[in-house]
Amino acid sequence: MDDLTKTISDARSFLQRADDILQTVLVWTSPPVSPVSDKWCAPVGTLEFPSRMWYAATVHDLTGEKNRGYKHSGVDLNLDRSPWGDVDRGEPVFAVAAGRVYGTWHSVKNLASVVIEVEHAEQPLYCRYWHLRRDKTFLELRPGADIEVGQKLGHLGAYARGGDHLHFDMALDRFHPGCWLISAVRWIDPVPVLEKHLGLDCIDAMMRKGDS
Repeated sequence: MDDLTKTISDARSFLQRADDILQTVLVWTSPPVSPVSDKWCAPVGTLEFPSRMWYAATVHDLTGEKNRGYKHSGVDLNLDRSPWGDVDRGEPVFAVAAGRVYGTWHSVKNLASVVIEVEHAEQPLYCRYWHLRRDKTFLELRPGADIEVGQKLGHLGAYARGGDHLHFDMALDRFHPGCWLISAVRWIDPVPVLEKHLGLDCIDAMMRKGDS
């Protein structure tokens, strides 16, 4: 039985490595995005729990000065609702702008991410949505597929260390959906970008809650 368990574990590890290689190949061979729409929306928020009810628990900080020494790209968005904890799990995640799937990835713990290439300020911008369930909605995403603004990309999954949330970051360069803070990538703060397209009120409400 031990030999069988080890064989199954080795097979899973092999399949995960193969999937990572395949996704990397698909990512780097995806064609450039073609702008479809200049409309934008928030990455989270429904009629029941609008975006104003969400807050940034962790902010964009490549130095660690703002996050108590923790270097972080983008923002971690949480739902501000009692009882606080993993109340975000299962909430839908939406594409902030029209674009094209640049690449997808999932970890062995079944948390998935997708990078969508959009256009901002007349140049490509790569938006990542991380900690999603590897469910039917996510699995339907394919590199190169066109994405509409507001299209559902998936649902928030169970974060391994607790505290389910959406990790949302942006970069001016292409990057693998599963990478973390590669120095060669030009990471940018998504807050000013969202403010430019969505207005100050919605995004400022998120940031104020995160500072409180």
